[in-house]
Amino acid sequence: PVRIGNAAALQLQLDVYGELMDALYLARKGGLAGDDASWRLQLALMTHLEDIWQLPDEGIWEVRGPSRHFTHSKVMAWVAFDRAVRSIEQFGVEGPLERWRAVRD
Repeated sequence: PVRIGNAAALQLQLDVYGELMDALYLARKGGLAGDDASWRLQLALMTHLEDIWQLPDEGIWEVRGPSRHFTHSKVMAWVAFDRAVRSIEQFGVEGPLERWRAVRD
């Protein structure tokens, strides 16, 4: 149990973006209606991820010490871009399709 505080709150964990974008993509694919507010949030998250996905992070392991490049983190960042691209293609939401395809690729 956390006794003094959780250092993870101050850590960069890139995998979270992929987990969130995949969950929201699967929700839409499963028939849950998306709305403009949720897609605007996703656009903001993806715009931020474009700037940070190449940085080292603490990963799902919440390592102490210097940040590192974790394969899992990079794969999950790829998942985020893939689900953003698929959302535009399949659900007709607006976004920078070609730019995100390029980052994903």
